[in-house]
Amino acid sequence: MAIYFECTSCGTQLRASDFLGGNTCICQNCGAVVLIPSDFTESDSPPQRTPDIDLNPKLAYAKDIVEKVYDEKYPRLSQSIWLILLYFITTYAVMLLISIFTDNSDGGSTIHPLPKILILAITFIIILIYVSRKTGKSARKILSLKIAGFNLIVPVLISSIGINFFFLSLGTYIIILFPGSAEQINSMGPNIFKSFEINIWGAFLNTAIIVPFIEECLFRGIILRGYLKNYSIKKSVIISALIFGIYHLNPIQFVSATTWGIFSALIYVKTRSILPCFICHSINNGLLVVIGLTLISNVTVEPDWAPSILAVIIISIFSLVITSFGIWLFVSKLRESQNILSTGQIT
Repeated sequence: MAIYFECTSCGTQLRASDFLGGNTCICQNCGAVVLIPSDFTESDSPPQRTPDIDLNPKLAYAKDIVEKVYDEKYPRLSQSIWLILLYFITTYAVMLLISIFTDNSDGGSTIHPLPKILILAITFIIILIYVSRKTGKSARKILSLKIAGFNLIVPVLISSIGINFFFLSLGTYIIILFPGSAEQINSMGPNIFKSFEINIWGAFLNTAIIVPFIEECLFRGIILRGYLKNYSIKKSVIISALIFGIYHLNPIQFVSATTWGIFSALIYVKTRSILPCFICHSINNGLLVVIGLTLISNVTVEPDWAPSILAVIIISIFSLVITSFGIWLFVSKLRESQNILSTGQIT
C-alpha cells in the first residue's frame, strides 16, 4: 500500500511504501529531506486537490529506501586536511611504487609524464566521486566552470610575474650570503626539469594544464567552497591559502604558493567559478616552466662568481614594484563589482 504526503518545503505530492513510515526521503522536485509520516490513511490513489490551490501538479515519487541526509557544508577544516592527505598519499604512493618497479631511485621524478597525468586524474576523480556522494551534489555543481571574472586575469598575471622574478632573485641572495652554494644551485635545474628531458610536451601538459586544473578543483572548487559555508570569507581565504602553501612542501615555494592561493581564493569568492582561477594558474605555471627551461636549467653558476649586489637589489625592487602594481590593480577590479571582504558568511 502507498502513502501519499506533501513535501514540507515546496508542497509537491510524494508517494512512498507504507512500511517506510517514520523514515526520511528526498523530494525529487526541490531536493529537501522530508519525513515520511507514520500516521496515514491507506489509499491506492493520490488524494484529490481542490482547484483553487496553486501547487506544482508534477507528482514526484519518493525513493522506496531510507535516504541519507547529506552534509552540504563539507568539508570543514579537519575534513579538508584528511582529504588533502588522502590525495597526496595516494598519488605519491602509486608513483613511488612505479619508480621502484622501473628501477628509478628518485621517488618518481624521472617517471614518464603521461603515467603521472593518469595517476593524478584517476586519484582526483575518486576524490570527486567521494565528495559528490558526501554532499549530495553533482560534480558539475561542485566544480562550477561558468565564464566570469576574466577582468581579474591580467592583474593576477602581472603580480605573478613580479613574484616569480623576485623569488628567482632570492637565489642570487643565497649565493651572496653563502658563497659555497653555487654547486647546489647548479644541481637544482637538472633535478627539477628531469621529466622535461623525457617528454617535454607531456611534462608541459602536466605542469601547465593538468596540475593547475586539479589543484584549483581541489583547493578552490571543493575545499574553499566548503569553508565558505562554515567560516567567514576572510578566514576561509586565509586558511585555504595557507593550506595550499603547506601542500607544496617547500619553504621558498610556500610563500609564493600562499600568495597565489590568496589571489585564486579571492577570484573564486567573487566569481564562484574555478575557470578564471585555472586560467591564471595555468599561465603562471607555464611562465615558470619557460623561465626554468631557458634560465635555470641552462645557466651554470661558476664557483668564484660574485654577483653585483646593486644589480640584485635593483631587480628585487623592480619585481616588488611590478607585484605591488598588480595587487593594486587586482584590488581595484574587485572593488568595482562589490566588497567581497565582508565578514559575513556564505550560505
